[in-house]
Amino acid sequence: MSGIIVTFKKNSLHSIFIAMFVIVGIGLIFSHAVERFLAWQVNSAILHHAEQSVYTWSEKFFSMTPRATQMIQSGQGLTREKDAINSLSRLSDVNRLRLYNDRGYLTYKTSGTTMTMRESDYQNLKALKTFQTGQPNSQLTRQIDYSAPNPNPHHTVITFIPAISPHGTKVGVIEAHVDVSSLKKDLEFAFERVGQYLIVSTMCVLMIPSLAFMFRSWQVIRKNRELLELTRYDQLTGLLNRASATRILDSYFSQNVRSVQLGILFIDVDHFKQINDHYGHEGGDQILKRVAQSLKDSIRADTDVAARYGGDEFLLICPNADMSTLKRIHTRIKNHLNQVSSTRIPLPSLSVGAYVTCDGDSERDTLHRADAAVYAAKRQGRGQFIEYAPDLDDIFEDNFESTPAAPNISVAAH
Repeated sequence: MSGIIVTFKKNSLHSIFIAMFVIVGIGLIFSHAVERFLAWQVNSAILHHAEQSVYTWSEKFFSMTPRATQMIQSGQGLTREKDAINSLSRLSDVNRLRLYNDRGYLTYKTSGTTMTMRESDYQNLKALKTFQTGQPNSQLTRQIDYSAPNPNPHHTVITFIPAISPHGTKVGVIEAHVDVSSLKKDLEFAFERVGQYLIVSTMCVLMIPSLAFMFRSWQVIRKNRELLELTRYDQLTGLLNRASATRILDSYFSQNVRSVQLGILFIDVDHFKQINDHYGHEGGDQILKRVAQSLKDSIRADTDVAARYGGDEFLLICPNADMSTLKRIHTRIKNHLNQVSSTRIPLPSLSVGAYVTCDGDSERDTLHRADAAVYAAKRQGRGQFIEYAPDLDDIFEDNFESTPAAPNISVAAH
């Protein structure tokens, strides 16, 4: 039975640990998912901001520059118009600007250097695709200047948008490099706080049913433990019941521990039927409790086992015990019973059969021989301690004419 309880506890604890592991795993996966989602949201917001900044710059460019279309298509423009473009770029987050015609060739740039022939002959495929689709094309880049004393990452969005004239006609493509370092830092800080609140709140939501599950599991474990204890112990005396004693004997006679020598004491309360008839079942229960307590107080606590084997029968299982050990235990039992006083119900005597296992004994042989010894103790007048002997094997088959008469227990004391 103890094995069943241990197995049940292990299975129940395993279920709780698995549930906790699943909850933690879900929390970690959710945290990672939230982190990735917020990072995506930050990048999307940054790209959208950069595109809107370039669109705003484009509107101002067309409104302030009469020859904007010509500049985009051919790169030709007045010096003051080019200076105005550079000034407009410096007033915004745009720190680099390039213009492409409808075929994707570079026509103008604000890098501060003269555009080379090689650059003008180079067809930018991104610019061409942007012109053909009419959709912006943006990319977030990250650079670190390791030559600086405190190198920090610098984030820039490279954006291609179609250049649309005030009349709604696509005339080319504008490439702008937008500095978003400050914006990214601010957004990451804000979204990080949001992510922390979201993760904490979600974990709290997950923990509520999880704690409820663990609490319910603990209640089930406790309830099942109580039920298992009910099936393991005799509820009147608190000793192990017959089924538990049988399982313990089974374990000792298994292949693994067959070499252990067992001392067995079969104990029967004498005249118990007369006690029940004279004092009622309540009186009989009191006697059984006193005998059980005497057995528990007399055995070796670390090794021996006491069980209620039947109505008025008790069984002591004593590993690594010889006959002298069993006699000492019997003496302690008698001494404990003699110390118990009662003015109402006299304590009966005990008939005890003793047997020590030998090599080759089976569980059935062991119980039969101890039972034969206790039966012999009753035949010899009760209140006896009888060791098993081979001549007792046929005692149950003997036909004898009479048994000793029961004393008047209402007046006779133990």
